[in-house]
Amino acid sequence: MLVEDYSSESDSGFDISELEENTNTTTPLRPVHLHDSSDREDTHDREPSRLELAYARTRAQPLTNAFDQFKRKRNSQQHADGELPQQPALAAHERERAPLKKPPSGTKRAGGGARTTKEPKIEPSKRITQFPNQCLRVSAGKLFCGCCKETLSLLKQSVKIHVLSAKHLGAKEKFLLQRQDDDHVRDVLVEYFKEHDDEATANLDPEVHLYRYRVTEGLLYAGVPIMKSDYLRPLLERAGVKLTSSQHLRYYITKIEALEFQTLQAELQDESIFLMFDGTRRLGEALNAVARFCNRDFELVQRLVQFVTLESSPDNIALSSTLTNLVARDLGLPFEAISGWGRDSVKVNGTAVTRLLITFPNSTDLLCICHTLNNAGDHTGFPEKREFMTAWLTLVQNNNSAKKLWQAFTSHVMVGFSNIRWWSRQEVENELALNFNFVPTFLHNLNEQGIGDATTRRMRDIYEANPLLLEVSFATGYDGLSSMLTTTYSMEGDRLEILLVYRRVESLRQFGRTLETDSSNRGILPNVDAVIRRSMEVKVGTILHKEFAGHGVFKGRVSKIDRTDPTELVYDITYDDGDSETMQLAEIRPCLDVSADPMRKYAVTELLGAYKYLEKRLTGECDRSYDCTQTYLVYEVAQLFDPSFLLENAVDAAAVQRLAAITPVARAAGGKLVSALEGELPKYQAAAVGFTCDHGDVAAFTDTVLAWWKRNSSELPNWSMGARIVFSLSPNSCACERVFSLLKDMFGDAQDSCLADYLQAALMLRYNKRVL
Repeated sequence: MLVEDYSSESDSGFDISELEENTNTTTPLRPVHLHDSSDREDTHDREPSRLELAYARTRAQPLTNAFDQFKRKRNSQQHADGELPQQPALAAHERERAPLKKPPSGTKRAGGGARTTKEPKIEPSKRITQFPNQCLRVSAGKLFCGCCKETLSLLKQSVKIHVLSAKHLGAKEKFLLQRQDDDHVRDVLVEYFKEHDDEATANLDPEVHLYRYRVTEGLLYAGVPIMKSDYLRPLLERAGVKLTSSQHLRYYITKIEALEFQTLQAELQDESIFLMFDGTRRLGEALNAVARFCNRDFELVQRLVQFVTLESSPDNIALSSTLTNLVARDLGLPFEAISGWGRDSVKVNGTAVTRLLITFPNSTDLLCICHTLNNAGDHTGFPEKREFMTAWLTLVQNNNSAKKLWQAFTSHVMVGFSNIRWWSRQEVENELALNFNFVPTFLHNLNEQGIGDATTRRMRDIYEANPLLLEVSFATGYDGLSSMLTTTYSMEGDRLEILLVYRRVESLRQFGRTLETDSSNRGILPNVDAVIRRSMEVKVGTILHKEFAGHGVFKGRVSKIDRTDPTELVYDITYDDGDSETMQLAEIRPCLDVSADPMRKYAVTELLGAYKYLEKRLTGECDRSYDCTQTYLVYEVAQLFDPSFLLENAVDAAAVQRLAAITPVARAAGGKLVSALEGELPKYQAAAVGFTCDHGDVAAFTDTVLAWWKRNSSELPNWSMGARIVFSLSPNSCACERVFSLLKDMFGDAQDSCLADYLQAALMLRYNKRVL
């Protein structure tokens, strides 16, 4: 399909120069008459309306002066009748909007300075003839590129550079795709109204139908209520096409939804599909499903394929039936196309997937690691901290005066809190841990200013009962749970987390094992140790551990305290190897042994609950619905598709055979893929030589690995097939959580009664990034 040539067209409409002349003239404008032509005869005899007079007065003033006068009046306290009273302090967002300024004079353009070549004296249409099919046209007497939406120079070389530029080629490709899509939608609408000629708008021009379809689609995509099209109608009709009321535009929603499913079916055809699903009660009973796959170009694609509202929470039978109908009926996919199911740990979801694994024999069950880690964090103890935080979140997170007071102490805005955000409570606790020295004064000021009343008194009572215990509780959460928090956030994306999750979780498990014994956990809770050391009394016999560069850590004891100088005590330290030295208190404190301190033992015991819970989930010592044993095995063997893993580990045929633990890989190619991978292993190992990546940066790691597989896919056809299957899997179901966040963002109270097709079509368009 060639780009339409606009050489015979030019923009039509009124001459803007006339408007500029009228605007700058000092002659009062004639009032504008808003009457129909039928009563034009008496327009000079009647008095102009107030609206017409106000419009005429507005047009009579230079526009820039009107803007400047408005700003001066708004900022002034003066008035014709005297000085105005002082208004109260305004909120921060009441500040003036800064205008966009031109670059300073003398600033060079990106191209290297101002153009010195004069424009040739030729007609723009000549350049259109010289560069056909480039979407060039004449606009306001100048050469205009319809793809890039910019005016071009008439210099032949400049036009040539433009049409060969990557920017233009990309814009041209996008333009062609839009034209093709418009043609497709128009044809579908024409065919539909031929079959449904009894509908009220069946006889409309196809271009009008297409425009109304696109307007409706745009409103859905933007999350703008359809009813607001009635207010936007005068603006939208300036395109020269007649619109209709919002009530009639709603009839296009079903058609938009149907075409979206048609697009999804084409995208998902012949792909290995991983389906994630989740439900919510927060925004009403709702269920959504997101499909993920890795296409032949090794691009990760995610699509929202279902959003339904339910009368009540489904049981496992209803849930499995809904998902089965989605795959077979709505998406038209064979059962063998489903590579797995992504879900959280809710029991009904687990029971439903158990049923689905029978219907979909090539699929595997993967539990969301982010939900698992978040649940582990809820299994710590510290009842005193829990009670304090309940009061804190009730008052401080919801009271502007309390927030401002805290900001005055810490010099930064308090971190936000959400009941539905993973680790949100821990983020607030971390802020308190880092700024705990402000807590007593902050609570005192709350009380003095009468903020919080009973809630403030409760927080003060908890703090004053044992301030050291409360501080240790916050410090323990900061030291012991921050790594879980960061791991959760790093694994909640839509990239190749499946290749990284095992080593991240293994690091957490190792931390938990280290916590279990006093001999191994020394130093792994630095902030807890620092708080306890600060309160310890140093006396004869106190044990310390000091590291000597190049020699290791040595154990010593305080053997003598020299009190000759009451302002500064000197401590004699004797080490187990017989050496000794003298130290001051500031030098001793960082070395004090706190492993036997009762408060530290309490902190470790309360923290261990989180890591023991995680260990039970990963080893199957829990309810079947929460068992992550198989999931964790998939995480482990999936690392074989990271080329750097082959360089770091001795991978042999036995390691490749373990890939049979991933059901869709084991059943691919008629059950022969694993054997084919074993035979192709030497070529894979040779190709991986020299491969490097950054495992700490998920986005960079993903881009590097996908690019490598795209380059080597033809050389490694079997491993590439397995990689596409594994890359379709996700260790999290966060994609579904984002759908609910999108729902909250796009739909307000005014749309509570909208129908299911409205909800699903709007969410699909936005989530699936259907650029209009």
